[in-house]
Amino acid sequence: ERTIYLDTDTYVQEPIDELFDLLDEFEFAVRRNRDESHIPTDRSDDPNVGVSDAFPEFNSGVIPYRSTSAVTDLLEAWERQCLPDHESDQRSLRPALYHSSVTFTALPNRYNCIYRNDNVVNKRIKVFHGPLLDRCKNRIELREALRKLNASEACRVYYTYGNTLFVDPSPTFPAKLWYRGLQLRDLVSDRGVRETADLVFSAVSESLGPG
Repeated sequence: ERTIYLDTDTYVQEPIDELFDLLDEFEFAVRRNRDESHIPTDRSDDPNVGVSDAFPEFNSGVIPYRSTSAVTDLLEAWERQCLPDHESDQRSLRPALYHSSVTFTALPNRYNCIYRNDNVVNKRIKVFHGPLLDRCKNRIELREALRKLNASEACRVYYTYGNTLFVDPSPTFPAKLWYRGLQLRDLVSDRGVRETADLVFSAVSESLGPG
């Protein structure tokens, strides 16, 4: 009747039984994404066409849900709209959820903390979201995230620079350059000069945008 779906790259640090209790009031729960990076703006055939700009994107790493006909319809619509060329299933989750009749709520970041991305969190983090093993993809080791992020329960902002995690305040500009340099060193060591150069070029091009 009640399920908590967890991505394979999540780490449950503390009990999350209260998510089952949440389903007394809602059929579905999901955490809002930090940004809307999976929503294309240049395709007229994308399932996100027609979804209000005021409706956010969600991360599918942790989803408590109750077995109801509305949830079944949502999951089937999500599957239909998730096409092979989509880089992420979150791209199709947004329109499926927007057009569904399920009662849903947003989860706090502490139940699905993607600690490799800058964000804000309140109280103790219960579910850490990786990748847990591939350091080149994740940059931040899980043990470092556990130690630093749960050292406080206050509302706190966390940042990543290079392969290092910071929790309030942000490092100084010279320190940022230093940690970026360490990240480049690790990439060259793991991927080689040519692939590292391709990754850097791709990241710079993406930050500059089209044009």
